[in-house]
Amino acid sequence: MTAVTLPAAFSKLNGFVGDWALPTERLRRDKRAGSTLEDLQAFAAAVGPCFQEIGQYLDGFPMGRLEPPQRRLLDLALMYSEVAFALEFYHRPEPVGGFPRERFIIRDVPQPEDGRPGARP
Repeated sequence: MTAVTLPAAFSKLNGFVGDWALPTERLRRDKRAGSTLEDLQAFAAAVGPCFQEIGQYLDGFPMGRLEPPQRRLLDLALMYSEVAFALEFYHRPEPVGGFPRERFIIRDVPQPEDGRPGARP
């Protein structure tokens, strides 16, 4: 029996979950920067066409209380946002001449239980 990793409507993206559904901004940034242009393009080609559908689907759930399949789907959508920007604006995994990635510190902030932006846990 195969474990379900994403909601059934998005099962065609299951192959990307292990490498691309990353739970923090830091991990997503590092994945984008460490990937080849071809890998970014392949990921974007798979997720991009259903990006709007993903947003519409997730809109039906409270963000602070997503079940694991929905959370993985959100993580894929967030990763797509990282990748799409790199492809459309940099045309490469990392910007040239930008602020050194190693010096940009991302602090992962725990999300409140109710999922309201700006709410304190």
